[in-house]
Amino acid sequence: MHKCLCLGLMCALSSGCLWVREQAYTYDVPTGVYKAVYHDLRSIPEKDKGPDKTKMDDWQDLKAALSKTDEYAADKNIKILSKKLFQEGRTLSAKAEYQVQCPTCFSDLADLLKTLYSDGEWQIFNDEIFLIVPLRLGLSATNGKLIKTAQNNIVVWPTNTQVFAFTVMDKRSQGVSLLNDYINDLDLQPIP
Repeated sequence: MHKCLCLGLMCALSSGCLWVREQAYTYDVPTGVYKAVYHDLRSIPEKDKGPDKTKMDDWQDLKAALSKTDEYAADKNIKILSKKLFQEGRTLSAKAEYQVQCPTCFSDLADLLKTLYSDGEWQIFNDEIFLIVPLRLGLSATNGKLIKTAQNNIVVWPTNTQVFAFTVMDKRSQGVSLLNDYINDLDLQPIP
């Protein structure tokens, strides 16, 4: 579910046993700032490792991702502004902010948005921008018009939209919270 863009912070979510209950994304066109907030990070035990080893590995992967500074090495138009983990009630959450430095370097707005969020299909048609994601992703909120079909969630925005915002939610409760690992790790340093 969580391949999103390859944020250094969130690549760990797409490649291991990490699970996120809710992901909120915002792209502000005038400023070029892209924000991703991940609520309730959890470790899902792998059968071959066991819960303790999986959790320890997931925590180390998440810490490494937090300090990674080259997730957009292939695209110099996007710069990291900040990445951090934080306690949110009784859960561990994460936030990443990026600056799109050259929006006109992308072929069109859909191409830029696809670079930022790749779990869906972005298209421009008749002066509207469409985000199409599988129904299983549970699109729960957006500032665009949400259309649900039997298989997909479709969000539609006018092309002159200034802020694109949407939230993806997984209502299942999976895994073990990483909050205690965060609280007990004195060496953790966010960027910047």
